[in-house]
Amino acid sequence: MVANRSVGIVQRYRNVESFVGESVVVTDHTGSFQFNDLQPNQKYVLYTLCEPNQEARSEDLLIQNPPVLKTLSLETTDSGGLTELGELTLVAGLSLTGRVTFPADAQRPSEVKVRLSRDPAWDWCETRVLNRGEFSFTGLPSEVYRVSVNAPGFDIDASQFRYQLTGASQFGMRLRSDRQMPLVIPMRSK
Repeated sequence: MVANRSVGIVQRYRNVESFVGESVVVTDHTGSFQFNDLQPNQKYVLYTLCEPNQEARSEDLLIQNPPVLKTLSLETTDSGGLTELGELTLVAGLSLTGRVTFPADAQRPSEVKVRLSRDPAWDWCETRVLNRGEFSFTGLPSEVYRVSVNAPGFDIDASQFRYQLTGASQFGMRLRSDRQMPLVIPMRSK
């Protein structure tokens, strides 16, 4: 791991009887970390947290990406035991950049947000869309994400969008290192 990186862990199965929520720690100067008081004999997922870039611009072609941990499944030991993971391998982080567009005759809402989330990691982050519609996330592993747009009075225009919608304002996508193109999300009035 690397120093000063946020790492999250959450139970894989989130039933009401035993779910205790997500825990987050920050790696120390050597890249080490430890979670205390995890439930014994439980399946968990471990991941680095995504990072919104609040200053994104479409001109920023080269965004610095920290290395990331792909979501890792693990099982904790008996009560009082230590689950040792050893040295974990990081991969190059990816970016998701894009633009939310509105019809020419529509007034854009004053605050538009894009949210990125993934399962089984219980990880999500959100960023404000800038004046020209740009948004950006960095430090992402190559995984499947759910992208949601919060633009009051608008939905994603499915007739002009290349991804399948999973709701009026959300869709799923697989982020891959060999397909790093800006994403354009067309909106339409409700």
